[in-house]
Amino acid sequence: MKFGRHQTASRPNGLEWSLATAAPKPWRVWVQKLTAGARATPGSGALLEIAGFLLLALAVDSVWGMHDRYTHVTPHPFWIVVIVASSYYGSKEGLVAVLLSALALLIGNLPPQQLSEDTNSWLLRVAALPLQWCLAALVLGLLRDTVRDQYNAVSEELASAQEQLQTITAAYERLLAAKEHLEARVVSQQNTVPALYRASRVIERNSVGEVLQGVLEMTRSILRPAKMSLFLMNDKCLEACVCEGWEANAHYDRELESGSPLFQAVVDARRYLVVTDPNSEALLGEQGMLAGPLVNAHNGVVVGMLKIEFMAFLDLNLASVQNFRTLCAWVGTALAQAQHVEDLGSREALAKSGCTTQSGQQP
Repeated sequence: MKFGRHQTASRPNGLEWSLATAAPKPWRVWVQKLTAGARATPGSGALLEIAGFLLLALAVDSVWGMHDRYTHVTPHPFWIVVIVASSYYGSKEGLVAVLLSALALLIGNLPPQQLSEDTNSWLLRVAALPLQWCLAALVLGLLRDTVRDQYNAVSEELASAQEQLQTITAAYERLLAAKEHLEARVVSQQNTVPALYRASRVIERNSVGEVLQGVLEMTRSILRPAKMSLFLMNDKCLEACVCEGWEANAHYDRELESGSPLFQAVVDARRYLVVTDPNSEALLGEQGMLAGPLVNAHNGVVVGMLKIEFMAFLDLNLASVQNFRTLCAWVGTALAQAQHVEDLGSREALAKSGCTTQSGQQP
């Protein structure tokens, strides 16, 4: 287990627990780091560097030195590897350097015990230098571990701050895009009033062709669809007479028979279909997003269908659906009136033609 910042759920053993709790608070952290570092495995690079330095030092002593492993040199050259390993890598690498240095110094090179010293004095003289190395490794290594932990903590905080900054930036960009979209919608709605007025003047005509042209302009002004079509009744089927935005290989039907679900829903049931409604979506299939009947308000006869194949998702809302229903009612009445006027004109022309033929046959 590891104490401190990254503590796990396992419980320390008795020695670690007693040392950690009995030591003063500043030293308690060091004891915890020491016990945690003792269980960790030093890096292979540090081990190779320490072993390489010691082997090189022993080789130099055996070739050019006095073959006493630098016991006559003060300070001892092995201080170099202990200080460097502890200061650069940390406490566990420093303690490894102490252990290897002590082994390299003492194996086969123990100083003889003098007649005037007892065993304890001799052991203290033998272990004096390794104990100094151990103390230096602990102090320098734990300082290096503290600096590394602080660096890691700052790095984590920096990464977290950068992630938060990216999140805030993305949210700001989305908010800015929504703001620009709303501004565009406000501008378009401001421009809708004069465009609607102009389209209404075009739609209130006596020619079916002029009415269809006005329907396209009015639909573009109110709903801003990318693809739309207008169907008229021809006997017992709906035929597309105006298609806007369709590709050459569009999969939309140009003729709807009386048995199709879309025909029955729009013409027979006179329903307004919206793709956001699951029932309407099943009836629409892949034919569009909005569909509604064009009804003559005077006699209630369905004269056609207005269909929106595609429009921006943000433009599909309750207001646009209500506008679509109003548009269908308006277009149905205007279209029925134009058809009635054209029928009257055709009858009048036919009647005049018949009168002219009869007057020409009189003697």
